[in-house]
Amino acid sequence: MVTYTIKKLKTKDFTGIEKANIDNILWGGTYKPECFAQVIYVEDEGFYAKLSCKEADPLVTYKKGDFSDDVCDDSCMEWFIDFLPGNEKGYINFEGTAAAAMNCGVGTDRNARTPINKMIGELPTLEAGRDGEFWWVEYFLSLDVIRKIFGKINLSSGAEYRGNFYKCGELTQDPSYLAWSFIDIPTPDYHRPDFFGKFIME
Repeated sequence: MVTYTIKKLKTKDFTGIEKANIDNILWGGTYKPECFAQVIYVEDEGFYAKLSCKEADPLVTYKKGDFSDDVCDDSCMEWFIDFLPGNEKGYINFEGTAAAAMNCGVGTDRNARTPINKMIGELPTLEAGRDGEFWWVEYFLSLDVIRKIFGKINLSSGAEYRGNFYKCGELTQDPSYLAWSFIDIPTPDYHRPDFFGKFIME
């Protein structure tokens, strides 16, 4: 199982933060742009996840502020996270595009999902931008939102969570299916917590 250590910081700063390479090609694809993810925990605030991809011209159909199940048709980078592995509520899926369109829900698998805004009345923060040859998305998941969904979670050193990072683009010129933690099934499905990797709090 792949693992990633989440650094605890006083303020948001991704400088020098470990990169999780999103480099496993899935489901017969061949397109493999350079992609990686970084996650930090800022004390008394919450979790920030920044995913970066080296693409000159990402596909943007959905616009900033759009909320749709189909944002994965565009150039999209995703973070799935389960703070209480094995719990009955499941995991959160964050799916964001280069234009900051988003899909985000909570559930135990692909079909049993509830949009997060319908569950708690708000959405986590998503920003998107470009840094040189890379475009990026950045998710912020506050402790308040986490508690509304999961209740109290373990934030101490050594706490373990489960999750994965993905890069996709189902309708892009070069369709991409990439993952940090490999998914060993024959047909496309990112909603597979049985193939999640491990996140460990520093």
